[in-house]
Amino acid sequence: MGLNMRIRKEGAEGDMCFGNSEGDFWRDQREGVGQLVKNRLNLWLGEWFLDTQEGTPWQLNVLGKGRQTLYEPALRARVLPTPGVRAITAFQADTSQIRDISVNLTINTAYGVTPLAVVLSGQNNGG
Repeated sequence: MGLNMRIRKEGAEGDMCFGNSEGDFWRDQREGVGQLVKNRLNLWLGEWFLDTQEGTPWQLNVLGKGRQTLYEPALRARVLPTPGVRAITAFQADTSQIRDISVNLTINTAYGVTPLAVVLSGQNNGG
């Protein structure tokens, strides 16, 4: 397909997987693209010291009252430029919790369609 993606797998707790050689990597697979999307969504704007302009604008556009018209475009803007993502074919978010947002996405990747369910918490970064 031309991308030649190799992404280290993460375990259930979010730690990188080691000890299984090539079995510790997603190689040109939709699950790897899904993992990249989750990682991009979980990075807070300004959190990465090498590029403080990178990240999801949680405090500006996502969490809090009165942000219903802002969170979907902000989250889509984080997902769509992810390597391997071609389109978001379904987007649904539950903002009924005060400090959390649950997002269900279906993304069309270079390797097929994959559903994602992500709970993004404002408690993770003092939000």
